[in-house]
Amino acid sequence: MEKKNPFITTVGFKKDDPEHVYVAEFLNSMGRGKAQYIVKAVLVYQDLQKKGVAKEFIEQALLEEGNEDETD
Repeated sequence: MEKKNPFITTVGFKKDDPEHVYVAEFLNSMGRGKAQYIVKAVLVYQDLQKKGVAKEFIEQALLEEGNEDETD
């Protein structure tokens, strides 16, 4: 079965996972700019993986960035 429109997707976040809650709230605050943000985030993440950067390092950097935003 093929998707009706492959350029539209729905993402479900886990409301009991603090990381999911943070990301859902962040994306919802962006309005219409969230698709471009997601595209860039995925491309950067994939590029870092290709360069051999450990997944744990990337996840830690993202967590630290999120914590900095909360203290502003």
